[in-house]
Amino acid sequence: GALLKDRTWIASFLFPQFLFLRLYDRVCADAPAAEIEALRSELEPALAFFDSKELAVYYDLLGVVALDLHDETRYFKQALRYDPESFLIRLHMAMNAYFRQRLLEADRHVAVCKTLSFQVGSLFRFVQVASLEAQIHMDLGDYETAITCLKNLINEGKSLDPVLYQGCLSILAFAYFRKNDMPAALQTAKEALRIGAAKPVLHFILVFAAFRLNDPCFAVRVHTAKDALCLTQDSDPFDTFMPWNALLDGIVAWKDENFPAAISLLEQVRQAFAMDPLRVCVLEWLVELAQAQKDFALALQYQKELAALRSGQMR
Repeated sequence: GALLKDRTWIASFLFPQFLFLRLYDRVCADAPAAEIEALRSELEPALAFFDSKELAVYYDLLGVVALDLHDETRYFKQALRYDPESFLIRLHMAMNAYFRQRLLEADRHVAVCKTLSFQVGSLFRFVQVASLEAQIHMDLGDYETAITCLKNLINEGKSLDPVLYQGCLSILAFAYFRKNDMPAALQTAKEALRIGAAKPVLHFILVFAAFRLNDPCFAVRVHTAKDALCLTQDSDPFDTFMPWNALLDGIVAWKDENFPAAISLLEQVRQAFAMDPLRVCVLEWLVELAQAQKDFALALQYQKELAALRSGQMR
């Protein structure tokens, strides 16, 4: 910011790099897409003046602001070709592969991130990588490794930033949820909310655990979750896009044994997040619901889709 405001510095600065600095500034400021695109158009003819590390950062920035997952992947891959030793680009590649549900690919990038994290020397980055690794293990079905990793991080809670601590506890609640250990998921989600982790997924875990445990507080938890969604949904792009109400209403319909309604509502969730890690859970529930209403052809259809998704995860 100081450089961009210093007219003397601007006058002496090489023009392509000055444009590059402006792009970096606008991306960090979450500027409108039209403004970013205008800067990108100005920069394209000047890319010949950039060295490999500058090109890597340039394509990484374009990946960060990309609105389409395909474009994001393409830009991050270009960035990685120019600087394969960049911690941040490797982390972006890991997260991109994770959301595309290419879990082994994500794990390979995380392994490089772990090595590079010692050069970065940041506790925040170390916890971020360890948390992502735990989520990958979780989605691969290795719940014990994920839980052990998260517990080790949480045991260091006194030295963690409160936000990092809340994040680790929230992921641990989700790990118990994925393991189908509903009592542990319930208690961990409660604790995460108690210390201030305002995440809709925690409220959903409380609702789903109450459903599975036949908890008499189920209806109260549904109302509490919907109230919480009104307060927290604008805080995270994921939470804004995720159809939480359809997910909650689907569980309510399931509890009422209204299987067609439950399937219809969970189908909305599945379509909204075609490449999200929650897709595995939703497909598993849809198989269970189709079997409950004795629609075995539909159950087989969901099982085939689940098998194809799991096959893709191993790439």
